[in-house]
Amino acid sequence: MTSVALDNLSVIYSPGSQVLGSVTLRVEPGELMVLLGPSGSGKTTMLRALAGLLQPSEGDIRFDDRSVLDVPPEQRGAVMVFQEHALFPFMNVAANVAFGLKMRRMDSAVIRSRVAEALAAVQLAGYEARWPGELSGGQRQRVALARALVIQPRVLLLDEPLSSLEPSLREELRGTIRTLQQQAGITMIFVTHDQTDAVAVADRICLLMQGRVRQTGTPRSFFERPVDSEVARFFGGINFLPGIKRGGIVETSLGPLEVVATDRPDGDVLVTIRPEAVEVGRNGHNNLVGSVESYSFQGLVARCGAGISDTQLQLTVPPYQRFRRGERIVLHLPRERIHLLPLEP
Repeated sequence: MTSVALDNLSVIYSPGSQVLGSVTLRVEPGELMVLLGPSGSGKTTMLRALAGLLQPSEGDIRFDDRSVLDVPPEQRGAVMVFQEHALFPFMNVAANVAFGLKMRRMDSAVIRSRVAEALAAVQLAGYEARWPGELSGGQRQRVALARALVIQPRVLLLDEPLSSLEPSLREELRGTIRTLQQQAGITMIFVTHDQTDAVAVADRICLLMQGRVRQTGTPRSFFERPVDSEVARFFGGINFLPGIKRGGIVETSLGPLEVVATDRPDGDVLVTIRPEAVEVGRNGHNNLVGSVESYSFQGLVARCGAGISDTQLQLTVPPYQRFRRGERIVLHLPRERIHLLPLEP
């Protein structure tokens, strides 16, 4: 297993057009790191630099603590799987998967064995004679994964591998990717702009915005401990209230709210609580009485907006829980679910 480190990595395509700015990140051996961010945040640029397809303007890239900046792409041991699958249409599945092994002039018996193992790993055993045009989008992406895995790379780089698939296939292939990564113990870096994909597969997530790292951590940390309101909003946060913290109490437009002990100093803060953390019904502390202003059934959940004083709180409830506009409602804000952020300027 291989560690990957980026030290103050910058990529500047032309004066005034910095795509990556002083990115520092470490991926542990056997870890699945997701590079997440909106379009134009520098995710694919970072992946291409790791693969050796472009030279960074500044900084260093190290595999197992050795710089690879002067190592040609074909010798780095980093294999990149693209969104478009990039299968050879004139080769059947077996030939596509075997291509990298043949380029390495490996023994034919070894090639047959490794191709069979790789196809079995992606649940495509028996598809050796199929042509790319006979496969579904999900199956073609599995072949692309098998072709990358069969050469046993040090680092596997996935560039938006699920973005062209329909929702049911995305969910299925997310599970396949995660299982393959864990079974092979391979270091994997997965690029996506989709938070659901990121949370489902990642050991850790690196959130990039405007070419810089905004936060790195476990998937749960982005929901429970975002570093600022922009990160919170990117992950679906919508309840934000300015307040003044005094010890374990924050004064807000909703009234005083109890919060858990935190190292954030007293003074101006921005209070946030996720909609799924707001509870219906009275429970000890932080109980608020409001009026239902909106209700929307969304299939697996329902979204409700409740007006309290001059403020509206959004909450997510089970789909069977129904409210009428104007209905009186009591809400509970668990203090352990309230997060305090720096107040926006």
